Amino acid sequence: MASWGTIDSMQEPFFTSKQASDISGCTLRQLQYWREKEIVVPTVGSQGTGRSVYYSPSEVVELGIMEYCLGAGLNMEIADAALKALKEKSPDSIQTVSQSWLLSWDGQKRVLDLVDFDETQAVEWLQAGRVMILLRFEKVGFLRSVKDAVASYLGETATNLREVFEATAQTPCLLFIDECDALAKSREDIQEIGEIKRVVNTFLQLLDEYEANNGLLVAATNLTRFLDEAVWRRFDDTIEVPKPTQAEIEGILKQTLSSVETGKIDWQSSVSMMIDSSAAQVVRVAQDAAKRAILDREELVVQKHLEQSIQEILTTHVRSF
Repeated sequence: MASWGTIDSMQEPFFTSKQASDISGCTLRQLQYWREKEIVVPTVGSQGTGRSVYYSPSEVVELGIMEYCLGAGLNMEIADAALKALKEKSPDSIQTVSQSWLLSWDGQKRVLDLVDFDETQAVEWLQAGRVMILLRFEKVGFLRSVKDAVASYLGETATNLREVFEATAQTPCLLFIDECDALAKSREDIQEIGEIKRVVNTFLQLLDEYEANNGLLVAATNLTRFLDEAVWRRFDDTIEVPKPTQAEIEGILKQTLSSVETGKIDWQSSVSMMIDSSAAQVVRVAQDAAKRAILDREELVVQKHLEQSIQEILTTHVRSF
């Protein structure tokens, strides 16, 4: 999905699905459906779920426009076509203070007309009996709300992070921080904004203050290249979790499919197509294969279900990067 640019002085921070939903007004179910249909695809974790999915500001704008179009009475097909037409027409056209378009849909020819608002054109279309809708987006106002949301969410992140560490001081425990790259991205990255760097500084300070008698602190990430160099010095050990071997891939597939009935499956062939995949990808393939069998009204998960899932999930994963 093409980007629509960045917000001045903001430089593409990322939003979780929940944050993107709150800002754009879309539901989480809509976000998931549009991701699966490749209408609005998040920059990070397009094949992931929950907190592993992150949207850029430009993608949040796309979500907001989809919500606007649907709220204006357009169906999904026309709303998707309108979004694509807007992006193809002029990626920079929504950078102005406000922009208006006339949208007309020819149901018989299944052709979408999208033109800059012109009163004469509107009258001609009305006289010709064409159905149309006025699309108007207040670009600056919407982006300002995105920028304010960034500062708000990041401010909450720093505060909540400190509260977590204070709680561990009172109750020793195993503190596991998953996807820690969200808290410890490199401060040398010129694409990041000040608020994010302040979160990183807070995290580093809390690590410095962490006492051994507070318990064990473990952090995990798949994006080690994005971590701030100072983070590495604050941990005693680094443990790399390699991708599963062929034997482990087969084991993960069988374990994930153990709750359903399976038919004839060439495990060796399936595994060979998944070499160098992560454990999460293997699990997703197995789960998707089971869903395909159910949707096909078949009692057994068979080879074709696995192959279709491997083709779709792994190919899409490669394309998204």
